[in-house]
Amino acid sequence: MPRKEVQSGQKKQRSSTAPKTNGFNDLKENSRRQTVILCCILAAATLISYHGVWNCEFLSYDDTDYVTQNKFIQHGLSLKSIGWAFTTFYASNWHPLTWLSHMTDWTVFGNHPGPHHLVNAVLHTLNSILLLLLLLYMTGNLRRSAVVAFLFALHPIHVESVAWVAERKDVLSTCFWLVTTLAYSWYVRRPSWQRMSAVTGAFTIAILAKPMVVTLPFTLLLLDIWPLRRLRLDFGNPARTAADMARRAVEKWPLFLLTLASSVLTYLAQKAGGAVSSEIALPAWVRFCNAAMSYWRYLGKMVWPDPLITYYHHEGRGIIVPLALMAALGLAFVTVACLRLGKKRPYLIMGWFWYLGTLVPVIGFPVQVGVQAMAERYSYIPLIGIFIAIVWFIGDAGDGISKVKPLLRVAAIGIIAVFAVLTMNQVKVWKSTITLFSHVLQTDPRGEFPNLSLGAANMREKNYAEAQRYLEYALSYNPNGPQTLSYYSFCLMEKSGSGPADLQVVQQCLDRAYRVSPENRDVLVNLAELCNKTGRPVEAEGYCRKILSRTPDFLTAEYYLADALQAQKRYDEAAQVYRGVLAADPANSDALNSLGIVLYTEGKPVDAVNAFTQALRVKPNQSEAHSNLGRVYFEQHQVQQAVAELTDAARIDPDNAIVHNNLGAVLFSLHDYAGAVREFSEAVRANPGYGEAQGNLARAQQLAQSAAAQPVH
Repeated sequence: MPRKEVQSGQKKQRSSTAPKTNGFNDLKENSRRQTVILCCILAAATLISYHGVWNCEFLSYDDTDYVTQNKFIQHGLSLKSIGWAFTTFYASNWHPLTWLSHMTDWTVFGNHPGPHHLVNAVLHTLNSILLLLLLLYMTGNLRRSAVVAFLFALHPIHVESVAWVAERKDVLSTCFWLVTTLAYSWYVRRPSWQRMSAVTGAFTIAILAKPMVVTLPFTLLLLDIWPLRRLRLDFGNPARTAADMARRAVEKWPLFLLTLASSVLTYLAQKAGGAVSSEIALPAWVRFCNAAMSYWRYLGKMVWPDPLITYYHHEGRGIIVPLALMAALGLAFVTVACLRLGKKRPYLIMGWFWYLGTLVPVIGFPVQVGVQAMAERYSYIPLIGIFIAIVWFIGDAGDGISKVKPLLRVAAIGIIAVFAVLTMNQVKVWKSTITLFSHVLQTDPRGEFPNLSLGAANMREKNYAEAQRYLEYALSYNPNGPQTLSYYSFCLMEKSGSGPADLQVVQQCLDRAYRVSPENRDVLVNLAELCNKTGRPVEAEGYCRKILSRTPDFLTAEYYLADALQAQKRYDEAAQVYRGVLAADPANSDALNSLGIVLYTEGKPVDAVNAFTQALRVKPNQSEAHSNLGRVYFEQHQVQQAVAELTDAARIDPDNAIVHNNLGAVLFSLHDYAGAVREFSEAVRANPGYGEAQGNLARAQQLAQSAAAQPVH
């Protein structure tokens, strides 16, 4: 009897940690109703937590490259754009499926950001459901699988992957990662080359979405340890363990071959895009120290996700080496502990090594990609392993104490609810570029990148003084940053009251930026604009043509090229280039206005009026178009229409001296001397040194006084 009781106890203990029937429990043994209900609750909770993404805008942080300024995306699904998706290393990546996904979104939704974000939220919801079903399929434990899935779905550290349109690659690749793992679980039940082909096909699609999934074959080996129980770890016989592992690895040779090919392509793409930091910039010891500390920082954000700040400043050579060495020793200690405890609880080995391994491509050692120390989006897949290890470990500990089980369930629900609230709040941070990087700088004001990003965002909103302030902070961290110098120069050129002194500073800044990065298109295009402003159209043309030889679809360079051609009185060429800009961007009111000026100069007033009218249809409050249209009307003797247009121009831009002077001239021609005096006075107020307006004012005042002195008959 005692022997039977011991055997029974052993069987019971084994069944709590290991699934039946070659590593599986048949799904039919679980309540389908419970599974469906849990999936529905999970979907509803996820979508509710992320409902705020509908109000999020496109960001100037990578969304420009991925969507808003990518003409291949905006051309939609065509043979040309599909070919581009499979052949380009644009944005320092090779992920054609992600490009095709964005093309589809643009075709369906256009430039409305809400639906683009919602697609990310739906994919994240689908990933959460797939994770629940995968764990249920492999372990047969519905409750634990559900807790892991809810933690994955609602943890606020994943907001970056969902609320950022440019991270479509993250949620999309994870979807096919989970499909691949489900296919592998299906293969394990009845191995065949047909089923392995399905696994390989799904993995190929995942790679086409994001190359970070290259670690997936290694995670399948971990799943062979637990919960599939296909790979036995015999710590007393390392040779046997190694042979068994080699046999399981050979079984997955197509996946490892794809991993190798994708890794080479990714390195080439990152190198071509300048995203790989050089050994001189970040030596190996710095990268090692940062990697060791980042492993712990990700775990810290998992336990206490406040604050989450998107950009984590890299300490570089200022990193605290003793602290980093302690972090490395801590990782080694946890690894040894998991291996020892893993003899009875193999999910600890699986979960911990899943976390360590899936972070390798982005941990910064041996290769550092980007300038950040870490990034929340990189934890999207890795934390799945930690969630599984923690939930199963606590679950097994609670199984031995019946009174603890209800408390654990309440605690799990409470933690998940808190995460859901934190996620909703974190989504609000991602509403716009300004809210995002204001949040970053409130937490950590250091670094060129966040200050540059917030400065650029304010620049696009035409808050030039505010933009200049942040760009000056950015320059204090990197005085020779070409992008920062370029944006800073643009602000100086565009801000109200900029004069010769400012333009001299602009020239110095752009010369510095050009020496550092002579191929940077933003530097070149601002040099072109500066040359146009300072009467050097031939030089401006040279810079624009240099840009367009490499990036033919860069509309800003085309627009400045047309300005340069117009200044050289090459009107036919200028009109042709403006029309090219408008063919790609019909709503470009500035190009329409400039085209109108060229057409009028060429003696085509009717065509000019059409261009100005179209510009105002696109942008009704464009002062320049109203003013130009008023001048054309006046010279065509349509005086009343001229008064109406110039009045609108003066209302929109009350400090424009030229507009007031032109309106005064029209009123003067109508013998409305009092009105002319008023407008000429406004012109002098706006520009006290405006000699023409001063002369017009004196003449109008004289005639107004004469008219007032004449007797009324």
